[in-house]
Amino acid sequence: MAARAMEDPKLLGQALATTPLMRVAEPEDVAAAMVYLASGTAAVHVTGSVLDLAGGMEGRLLNPPAVAKL
Repeated sequence: MAARAMEDPKLLGQALATTPLMRVAEPEDVAAAMVYLASGTAAVHVTGSVLDLAGGMEGRLLNPPAVAKL
């Protein structure tokens, strides 16, 4: 999905519209998170957590929830 969105200007626009940061993550963003987790002092008490690096995107415009038909 990510590769398709990056290649399609319309889809990329939709993805950015659903992302509060309104930008696509760069490799440096992921690297900074890894440095934080590998730190012996900054993340010393971080255990059993999921670090979400999605920029706030929930993908609702790209993947709208199914509507139940009654």
